[in-house]
Amino acid sequence: MVTTQLKDNRNKKRMRQLQTATAGVILGTSLMSTGGIVKAEPISKAPNAEVPSKDSEISNKYSFIAKWITGKSKLELSKTASLKTTPTGNAIWVEPKKDEKGKLTAYYTNVGTYHGKQIDYKATVVDWKEAGFEGGQYMRFAGSKVNGIGFTQAGYEWIDIHWEPIYHDTGKPATDITGTYMGINDIDAKQYAGFPDKQMSKISKVYHSKDSWIDYEHKDGFHRFQELDGELSDPKDAFAKFTILSDSHDLSMRWGKDWTDYNKDKVIKWDEGQYAQYFGYDGEKPAKTETLEPFKLVSDQDEKDVEKNKLDTLYEGYHYDITHTVPAEEEQFYYKDYGFKDDINSELEVKKVTITNSEGKDVTTEYFDNKSEGNKLHYQAKSSILKKKEFYENDYKFKVDVKLKKDADLSKITNDKGEIQILNKAKVYKDGKDKDTNEVVTTPPKPIKPSVTKKIIDQNGNKVDMNDVKIGDTFKYEKIAQFGNKEADVKRGVIDEVTKPLKINDIKVMDEKDQEITKDGDLKIDEKTNTYSWFAKGPKKLAGKKIKVLADVTVRDDVSLKEYEKDGQFVLPNTIKIVEGDKETPSNEVETVLEKVDFKTEKVIVDDTGKEVKENEVKAGESYTYRIKTDIPNAEKVDAIKIEDDMNDVLQIDGMKVYLGGKKITSEKNQEESSNTEDNDNQSSKNEENKNDASSNNEDVGKNEESLNTEETVKTEKNVNNETTDQDEGSTNTEENESNKDVTDLDSSTNTENVNEDGSNTDKREDVTKEGKSTIDEEKSSVKWENEKPDTKYRGGHLETDIDVTIPKDVDLSKLKQEDGKSIIDNVAISTVNEEKKETNQVTTKVPKEEKEVTPVPEKPEEPKDPQEPTPENPEPEAPQEQPEKVAPPTEQPQSAPQQVKETPQEKPNMIQSVLPKTGTETMTWLIVMGGVLIAGGLTLLKLRKKNSEG
Repeated sequence: MVTTQLKDNRNKKRMRQLQTATAGVILGTSLMSTGGIVKAEPISKAPNAEVPSKDSEISNKYSFIAKWITGKSKLELSKTASLKTTPTGNAIWVEPKKDEKGKLTAYYTNVGTYHGKQIDYKATVVDWKEAGFEGGQYMRFAGSKVNGIGFTQAGYEWIDIHWEPIYHDTGKPATDITGTYMGINDIDAKQYAGFPDKQMSKISKVYHSKDSWIDYEHKDGFHRFQELDGELSDPKDAFAKFTILSDSHDLSMRWGKDWTDYNKDKVIKWDEGQYAQYFGYDGEKPAKTETLEPFKLVSDQDEKDVEKNKLDTLYEGYHYDITHTVPAEEEQFYYKDYGFKDDINSELEVKKVTITNSEGKDVTTEYFDNKSEGNKLHYQAKSSILKKKEFYENDYKFKVDVKLKKDADLSKITNDKGEIQILNKAKVYKDGKDKDTNEVVTTPPKPIKPSVTKKIIDQNGNKVDMNDVKIGDTFKYEKIAQFGNKEADVKRGVIDEVTKPLKINDIKVMDEKDQEITKDGDLKIDEKTNTYSWFAKGPKKLAGKKIKVLADVTVRDDVSLKEYEKDGQFVLPNTIKIVEGDKETPSNEVETVLEKVDFKTEKVIVDDTGKEVKENEVKAGESYTYRIKTDIPNAEKVDAIKIEDDMNDVLQIDGMKVYLGGKKITSEKNQEESSNTEDNDNQSSKNEENKNDASSNNEDVGKNEESLNTEETVKTEKNVNNETTDQDEGSTNTEENESNKDVTDLDSSTNTENVNEDGSNTDKREDVTKEGKSTIDEEKSSVKWENEKPDTKYRGGHLETDIDVTIPKDVDLSKLKQEDGKSIIDNVAISTVNEEKKETNQVTTKVPKEEKEVTPVPEKPEEPKDPQEPTPENPEPEAPQEQPEKVAPPTEQPQSAPQQVKETPQEKPNMIQSVLPKTGTETMTWLIVMGGVLIAGGLTLLKLRKKNSEG
């Protein structure tokens, strides 16, 4: 409301302006004053000045003006500013130093929107000139709902300010703003707003009232809009206001004051606001405004305020934002109708519609009526609100939350390129005229179903679906999990219940770039169920993505395999489940296979060629080797292993070695010959019978077995756990025995690199003698090897116990069972695993009776009788012709295997190494006959010579 005094001042000023204009035309002179020559004209003489009519309409090109928004806008100052006091509220006082020119900057944040994005306003003090006071001059930046964005100065002739809108999120200048406007009000008290020539060239319109008291002057390169008489006005006075339209995003101006009438010999009381010269502006224009362009943006979970977005998941929710600025309007230009329309694609589900004003207040129901039909949205402003000032000078945001329908027909939103795309544009209408928004494009992904594939990485690094392992082996499972892309924020992870015979050592999770992301999820390993799980902490990041899970596992030694038996082997199946939301999808099945090893035991004799036989023939004084072969079962954990052999007392034990490795027992026939087909008592009886034949003082087999288990009862027992006497593993006899039976020639089926020096094939045997307790009872000719804590390697392994024995030369074999003139030594051993005991098959050694060599005595020659003349009836005997010596054909010797280096025995009691020629062979018999013939021939020759000499 303008006071009476203000009205009088205004009228007087108008009269002076008219007089000045008339005098200037008639006299061609300028108005003189005591302050100097001043050339001033009415504002109507300014470039592009215009008094708007009722039909004038301001183009929507000039769409932006910064405004203070309560609850959102804030004022900040550059850190280098020289503050006069601590900032309070929305006002900051400064007294800058000269070196702060161009650096002193104020930031008004969140002062509006452009194309849906928040705008800040940056005010930089470029230069200034002090008026000459003794001190106290100041600048003050302020902002409020009532007065808007303002700037005050005291003690400066002028201050140059550059105003520039910048984007709030990036801090970059909003150069895409096509035009700005500013209604500068309250020009009084010798104040002026000036624009440099460059800026003025961009100002397309200067609106003013018909009765404006503002003078225009072009001076010092500035176009000054000023009040020269020192009169006062009210901020709402139209005659003290002018509005500019600028074809630029920024604005450079000068805010000045004529201090001629002031006493400068004083200090300004800045803290009282003394001599404050306020610069302010508003958004009201003196003409109606063309409907400003609405702008549409789209946002999803990770893309904000864009025109094109790509959804991470098919059913990811997103929203449209239609932003529209309703500028400040004079009451005469208030709208008759106003509203939003948006046809949402029929394949989308509209979740929610919200309309907010500049302050973020929800005005959906307060300001608008819902006229929508299905997906055809229509919100119309209420006529009552259109008549109120509060509706105007607002940035409205029409927000629509949408989501693709579960039953959406994707073919309807698939373009010719096969891309799923949803196009959308909206419109705003005002007073019967529509303004379309720009078009936005949303691209959902092609549907991906969750899946998972599983592979085994074997010990050679190969990726397979099945691998063969043994107890103690370590390998990896690799799982490639493809997560679906229908939902974003759902649980995503994997669950793998590993079969209990496999120990979970380590789990690693890798992303598509092979970078480890294990820590980006929750990893749990349940040892009771042998299950592990991993779930992403940020599941939406994995939508439509792949991960790789690596599980390092080892075949355990302490778990039963019985329940996993299948087709004669142990099969450990495994699948993994991918979890997405409440749905679990299993992988393919992979299998880890263990050969099923049954408990088997077999006894053989290693002959002098290295072959394993069930029967051999040796002579007294010769050595050979017993081998107890044991397949250790792998269905259960192996807690103890014991090998026992109670041999005939006639045998001398030279040493014992235990090996892990060698050829497993594969022949079922061998087992049929063992205790599975013959009663254990019968086998024990055979051993007992043989022992009784050799010595009536020997105890029965049961007692002998007991004596093997009780060390104190064996006086001559030697404990050789760490001092085992090493002996040759094979017999020293190199002559092939034609009577050998059940010969197993291993050389023909096994790689020669695994053939021992003694000729036997043992498939890389490991000496494990010292891993158990070895006991040799020399008195009773028994041995025992026990391992009470066998290592993992024993389970499912093959054990071979080699016992070197000798039949002493002078041993009494008469009490042994006799067969075809040969002494029979039968033998059965016992293998025990855990609590299960099995006897081996029986092996037999035959010892032929030793035939003493008899040298024939030559016959005593008869005394020669009287010589007689030869007659036809009694012819003289002819001298025997010399016969060619018969050479015995060489006996074909078997090709021996490479000889193993034997350890020299430290002690072999009663050991006899015979150097006598062998007897009982065809060669020896032939030699004896030939010897007899030669002797007889020699005697006959002597007789003839004697007779001839006598004659």
